[in-house]
Amino acid sequence: MLKYFVSIFYSLLLSTPVSANTWFSKGKSFSIKNSQNIYYKKPMRWFTSHGTWGKDGGQGVDIITGKIVDIPWYRNYPNYPGNSSLTEWSELKMVHFNGGTKKGWFFGKAKVNSTTYYLLEMDFNLKKIVHFIPIRGNSLVSVGMDPQENFFLAATRTSPGNNAGRSIVEKILQIDIKNKKVISSINVTVKTRPGQTTSNLVYLPSSDMKFIYIREHDEYNRSTGKGFLKSPETQGFLVDVNSKSYFTIKTPVEVWTASFTPDNRFLFISSYQKGTLSRLNLKSKSIDKTIKTPDRNMLISATSKQSLYVLHLNGLKVYDLNFKLLKYFTKKQILGSDIWAGPYETDSSGSKMIFGLVRNGKKIYQILNLLR
Repeated sequence: MLKYFVSIFYSLLLSTPVSANTWFSKGKSFSIKNSQNIYYKKPMRWFTSHGTWGKDGGQGVDIITGKIVDIPWYRNYPNYPGNSSLTEWSELKMVHFNGGTKKGWFFGKAKVNSTTYYLLEMDFNLKKIVHFIPIRGNSLVSVGMDPQENFFLAATRTSPGNNAGRSIVEKILQIDIKNKKVISSINVTVKTRPGQTTSNLVYLPSSDMKFIYIREHDEYNRSTGKGFLKSPETQGFLVDVNSKSYFTIKTPVEVWTASFTPDNRFLFISSYQKGTLSRLNLKSKSIDKTIKTPDRNMLISATSKQSLYVLHLNGLKVYDLNFKLLKYFTKKQILGSDIWAGPYETDSSGSKMIFGLVRNGKKIYQILNLLR
């Protein structure tokens, strides 16, 4: 009987509204120009947007201070490898930005039909390209740049197409910034499934760029309410950048979000489709714990203080790293009268969440500081 009442008391304690200040605080909220082209790449400190067709550039928001700076249009800078014409699409996207010096790194193809990619550093004060690194490749995507700007990682992302049911080798390229060249390549063998309709791979680096989580891309199919992949599990890969090795894991389909702990002990994986949270132990190289959640989890963040924050459609839950529920907050406690809208991101330290809202009919972004 005593055990029963203790259980009831503990449940009430979890759900009793308390001051949110000991668990989270609301940081800056902001609107940003060209919000249809939002780009945030870990471990960037800046949440950025960029222009595509018009000469209106974009903006960068410092997620620590909330400071907003303009990112000028750069396609007419000397030595720009593409066409400055407004009628040609540029695939260059910002992968690193320093608002203090107003320098930004961009990666991608400057010409649509080209097989050459570029890693370019723009100095927006001097209005010039200060680093110009061409990279030959096919279907390359940005993985990320290390915080000290010593190296940049890019990777291939082959569309299955006629490769369905065959083994293909994807390459992760490490580009040395100082010497302006590719210094290493990590090969990852991927077996595409017969009849596979998903198109490519997703790469998620740890904040220090020492590990990369790779998974098959599987988006939400609005017509069926499910993902495109049929199996409840799909293949995933965990790459050790320093040793240039990797291991394969079974991971749930339609991973909405994943988060490394800052010490790289664990990788937490959320499946929106399956309503699960899983913990990958990097030492044992296996998923050692999975729980079913009744909520559709949209964003997870593992903090340096050994907590896992889970943002979902009905509010926010806080777990310890063994999935013990510590506290939850309702959507109203988080949003007030605001309405959810995408996208959803976490900063590289795990101490902040960024998510889109509609407030009084206007699209804005809210920074949530995670305090535990």
